[in-house]
Amino acid sequence: FNTFLDMKKPTNEQWKLIMDSIKAKENQAVEIPNEFGEYMCDYFINVLPPIVWGRTYVLCSEPYSHDENGRGIYIGFFLKKKQWYGTIASKINFLEMI
Repeated sequence: FNTFLDMKKPTNEQWKLIMDSIKAKENQAVEIPNEFGEYMCDYFINVLPPIVWGRTYVLCSEPYSHDENGRGIYIGFFLKKKQWYGTIASKINFLEMI
């Protein structure tokens, strides 16, 4: 993997489009442009201590929202079969995706 400085950073507009597409499909894996996946995963690893992380995946520890039972829903990113994905999902759903 690249160093953080070598990764391709999305513009603010690209970041917003990616996050909007992820928000629109809660609990689903949404393909994101591969050129930004590693940067976004690394970014969220460094925002807060993640609750789930590895070399090719991260699930943020701060809930994005909560489900009808009060369980946390989190932002996550992962690489699977050479494609990056983003999601907003529960910890259990995220672990099933990766």
